[in-house]
Amino acid sequence: MKMLRLMAMFLVAVVITGCVENRRVVSSITSFHQIQPDSFGGKKLAILAFPPEKQSTLEFAAYRSKLAALFSQKGLAVVDDPSDADWLAYVSYGIDGGKTDNSVVSVPQYGQTGGGTTYHSGSVYSGTSYGSYSGTSYTMPTYGITGYSTQTVTATIYTRNLAIDIVERASVDRGAPVRLYEGRATSKGSCGALAGVFGAISEGLLKDWPGATGKAHTVEIPWDGTC
Repeated sequence: MKMLRLMAMFLVAVVITGCVENRRVVSSITSFHQIQPDSFGGKKLAILAFPPEKQSTLEFAAYRSKLAALFSQKGLAVVDDPSDADWLAYVSYGIDGGKTDNSVVSVPQYGQTGGGTTYHSGSVYSGTSYGSYSGTSYTMPTYGITGYSTQTVTATIYTRNLAIDIVERASVDRGAPVRLYEGRATSKGSCGALAGVFGAISEGLLKDWPGATGKAHTVEIPWDGTC
């Protein structure tokens, strides 16, 4: 029975955490672009923070490293010097203060469903007199779900955002930026540290980059649960 109670407690924990963010990060993705397929191989890209004051932060350096790896997988050459780049990618990101969310979940209750000791008693008639009998029998007990209870789960849900805009560097020098790509990712979940889920959100945004322009969709990325 102790083992059953532990199993029940474990299932409650799984329900509470799983309904919030179950080892995956789901992002709503929207992108618009005018990048032709197979036209960007070898293009040099510089990744810049927006607003610019974030450029020198260690946080942005960590995020830039993740984005550089993803863009390199697409065939772009990521460079450090913006003046040496063909394209400039401006990156902005943020997370809100969280919102309390209440939900009701069903939790299974475990116990004995059969078997064990059974008591017998009764009377018999032998033809000339009555007699009584009593006794016990035993069968191996079985255990399983005996019912369900409801439990209110309270969790704080955070909204995380990532935006990437890519422009032609030469057009910026001319004072008339030509925007090539606009990508937006919004994700909601229990992790209130953007650093914990930035990799999954950015991977979701750039998974099919540049993708179909004007198409809104959701992407699920596996997550190790580290927040």
